[in-house]
Amino acid sequence: MSQTVPQTSPADPEEKAPASSVSRRPLWVLLIPVGLLVATFFDRPSSITNLSVQVPRADQPVESEPFELPNINDRVTVRSRFSVPAKTFAKTFVFLSTELLDDKGVVQFQYDREGKSRSKNDGYLEFRPKKPGRFRLRFEVYLPRDQQAQPTQLTAPVVVNSVITKDPFDSGVLVYGFFASLIVSFLYLSQVYFRGSLQCSGWCGSQSEVSRATRGEYKSGLLRVRFFATFEHSGRWYANDCQAVSLEITNGLGRSIFQGTIPSRLTRDGEDSDTYTLRAEPQLFHLTRDSFLRFDVSLPSSLADIGPERLAIQICDEVTLPWTQAQTIRARLNP
Repeated sequence: MSQTVPQTSPADPEEKAPASSVSRRPLWVLLIPVGLLVATFFDRPSSITNLSVQVPRADQPVESEPFELPNINDRVTVRSRFSVPAKTFAKTFVFLSTELLDDKGVVQFQYDREGKSRSKNDGYLEFRPKKPGRFRLRFEVYLPRDQQAQPTQLTAPVVVNSVITKDPFDSGVLVYGFFASLIVSFLYLSQVYFRGSLQCSGWCGSQSEVSRATRGEYKSGLLRVRFFATFEHSGRWYANDCQAVSLEITNGLGRSIFQGTIPSRLTRDGEDSDTYTLRAEPQLFHLTRDSFLRFDVSLPSSLADIGPERLAIQICDEVTLPWTQAQTIRARLNP
């Protein structure tokens, strides 16, 4: 696939990136989302108490046994299920009022739920206590009615079963924090790795203009080269999707230090679009010392006659990798 001139140093199968171009330290940022993920798995609410209260008839409040809420920072969850007695051939509907009372009998909060017979009638409520202490739940059933919304009488007590749990962590916040920190971490790592210092970038009108734009001083270490080209062609283009772009790198004396081809792919921007884009696979080169270089790109022969609308090349030096991989580096450049 790739041919090199005698001055070129081809990539060895075992060649690795220079030590100065490999840094794992930025990966430590991943400890933040990992830590939140671990905390989410270990976040297990602890049960405080189970309560079972019978409300014998409507409009008669009944209080539960007292329970302790020792910490105002804990998230408290009250999960309740109540059964509504049913008539022989018709359903019964009621409203259940639930109040949280402190040790002085002061109502801390109150909420209502509708229930019907032959249904589970379960739900939950989450809150944080304003103060620690002993609390009670007070239940009251009101407005019992039949399917025609007419007042009716309860044939048996309404049984309310409640499970009260506390959780020192907010699992919802932990989950949101995990995803948010994970996104921020990947954004940060995307700016650190495989980017380096941008030395050349932009669109050009011809291949010679691309060559002139790439002339410059490049730092030793890893170079990253990317290439794009767009073509305008009306109708269906049956050119081969896989193409090969030729690349030649010369030093400041005009001596070629690399010649080879880069695998590329030609794609249509849309079903009804006349624009085709040629994208070359990003290439990494190991530059042994600071040098003045020029990059010459030649389009495949099958595309040369069409004439590109625009060409773009992007070159970054001092690229950093998270770890060393075999066959990552295309070639070692010895200017």
